[in-house]
Amino acid sequence: MARINTLQPIVRSVQGRVNNSDKVHFKKLYGETYAVRVDNPYHGPSTEEQKQIRLKFKTVKAQVAALPTSDPEQYAELKRKFKAQHTYKTLNGYIFAKLWRDAQNNGDNNGGD
Repeated sequence: MARINTLQPIVRSVQGRVNNSDKVHFKKLYGETYAVRVDNPYHGPSTEEQKQIRLKFKTVKAQVAALPTSDPEQYAELKRKFKAQHTYKTLNGYIFAKLWRDAQNNGDNNGGD
């Protein structure tokens, strides 16, 4: 069920679905509300490609978490570059995007193994 907060007479926010059969979902991200329509959601088992992407995501996420202790110099450099840009709102998001791009450019399709 959707959650709607109102400040009379203005609607402050909407999240979730209006009813259970609704295909439009409301998401709140960084203070903005987005409406997303899902026409044919897939409920079957994951494909091999999906499993590989999830494994790569998990690997990059672990690299982001370990970066401050495993490579403090690279972390300091990425932190400096993060402060100079305006696209990403969080340092971890910026680092994840950078490491993800590096993994994609290296043709690393097996989760970093």
